[in-house]
Amino acid sequence: MSAFRHRGVRVVVDTTAEAEFDRQGYGVPDAVMERIADRLSAVTFSPEDRTVGAVRVRVIEGLDVIFLLTREGSKIVVTIGGVRPHQPGSATERLIRSVGLVGAVRSALGF
Repeated sequence: MSAFRHRGVRVVVDTTAEAEFDRQGYGVPDAVMERIADRLSAVTFSPEDRTVGAVRVRVIEGLDVIFLLTREGSKIVVTIGGVRPHQPGSATERLIRSVGLVGAVRSALGF
C-alpha cells in the first residue's frame, strides 16, 4: 500500500479576466501566452519566482507573469492574474501591493 494519495499530478493553467485585459493591452500574442503556459506547466515552482504573500511573479518571455498556485483535486492549478512588461527590481511587487491585485486574483478564484 502506497502512502501517496495522488501521484503524477497534472498541472493546468487558467487566466483571469484581468490577465486577458493585460494581454490585449500590451499586445501579447497568443503564441507567447501558450509558451508561458507551457513553461508554468513544466516548471511550476522555480527559485526564480519572486513572491508577495501567495502571489508569485516570474519573468517569462520578457514579461512579468503574476500568478497563484492552488490545488483542485488531483490537479495543480496555475492561475495567471496578470502579465506586463518586465520591470527590474521590485516594481511589479510594489504595484501588486498598491493596487491590491492579491485581492482581485483571490476574488476571481472565489477565495
